[in-house]
Amino acid sequence: MQTETTLERLQLLLPDVFNPKPQTGDLYLRFCITPSIYAAVPITRVRETLRLPTKSITPIPNMPAHTLGLMENRNKVFWVLDLAQQLALTQNPQRVRHHNVIVVELLAMAHQGAASLLLGLSVQQIQTTVRLNPGALTFNPDGIRPELQPYFQGCFQADDEQTILFNIDAMVNAD
Repeated sequence: MQTETTLERLQLLLPDVFNPKPQTGDLYLRFCITPSIYAAVPITRVRETLRLPTKSITPIPNMPAHTLGLMENRNKVFWVLDLAQQLALTQNPQRVRHHNVIVVELLAMAHQGAASLLLGLSVQQIQTTVRLNPGALTFNPDGIRPELQPYFQGCFQADDEQTILFNIDAMVNAD
């Protein structure tokens, strides 16, 4: 007859809870720009992610097609861009009921002593967070579409898909 305490049984059934493995690497938010293009941004740059009804973004006349408009969140007003259109990956704006928005902080303004400036990036799908060790990052621009290369910091494999490490500042500073 074997007598185990409840704690001993839990330790056998859930070893990762009692002996967690140290996690290494930087944390990134992974998302889909289009059904076949995955990208990630450092989680340190992400303020929050939102799923918004289209009516919560106010369109502004005479703006480029990739500029969806302005939105207000937590007493801050900021622009929302359709990332796929901004990168010329889609031609026609899609009519959707909701937008998946990644709210990112722009560093250029934060370094000048001003209050942080936010930007909303509307993407097809927000997926998950991934940990990435710097050694796992590859710099192979040959496999990256030409329109993405200026915003490319490297790439890595996640869930058997190539994921582009996206440079937000390069996109904001582009013409």
